[in-house]
Order: sequence, then structure tokens, then C-alpha cells
Amino acid sequence: MILHGLDIDTKATADNVRRFLTNDLQRYLQIAGTNRIDLKSPQITGMPKGSPVGNTNEQHYVEVAYAESVVCCVSRAISNCRAFSNAILTKKYIDGLPDWKIAVELQYSFSRYKDLKRIALCEFADRYLYQTTHNHLDVNDLHVYK
Repeated sequence: MILHGLDIDTKATADNVRRFLTNDLQRYLQIAGTNRIDLKSPQITGMPKGSPVGNTNEQHYVEVAYAESVVCCVSRAISNCRAFSNAILTKKYIDGLPDWKIAVELQYSFSRYKDLKRIALCEFADRYLYQTTHNHLDVNDLHVYK
């Protein structure tokens, strides 16, 4: 198997991940009937909680099951990141803390924090791609290749 290429545009990839975690994830959470704080919980299984009953509700159940699977993949991707990436992603996109406060809490200079945040966002893209592929979800790759 030939990979797209290992040379990614880290700035554009980080921007894609930032948009996904800020905007798109909120929609998946709403459809799945969960909240950002639940991403920290080990209770997310990725398994649908209901079963389709009749054709009129079938699309709704499919959308809910898909959203639950995406949320589960996000949770697993974040939890599988290295410690510093996990801390940055959790504090920023789950706890909703501002960047300056995360930098202070993690005891990084702001410029070092910005570098580490970009690395964390790119690591998330890698781990999310693995999770969605492993779970046979048809989602867009968050990477931007050079």
C-alpha cells in the first residue's frame, strides 16, 4: 500500500483539525446526544444505543449511530495521543480553556505552547485517521498533504 505521502502541511492540517474540533465536532455531539465533557469519559462505546424501527425513523437512527461513532473516534484519538498532546487537546477542546491559560497551567512559554499545540493538532489528525479507518467510517482525512 502506498501512503499519500508523509510530508504534510502542518499549518494547514492544524487549521483543519482546529475547525473540526471547534465546529464540526459540536454538531456530532448534538446528534449523538452527548457533551464535550463526555469525551473524557470511558463510557463512550461507539455502539448505537437504539435499533431501527420502521423506515420513517431509519435515517435518524443511522445518523445518530454515525455521530456516536465519530464522537467515539474523537475520544479515542485524543486519549491515544502523547501526554502533552492529550493535555493540550483536552484543556482546549473539551474543557474550553483559552490558550494563554493552558500555556500557564502547563508551564510553557506562549511561543512554545503554540508550537506544541500545532504538533498536538497534527498528532490528532493521525490518530483520528487511524480510528475512523479502523472503525470503517467514511470521513474526510483532516491532513493536508504538500
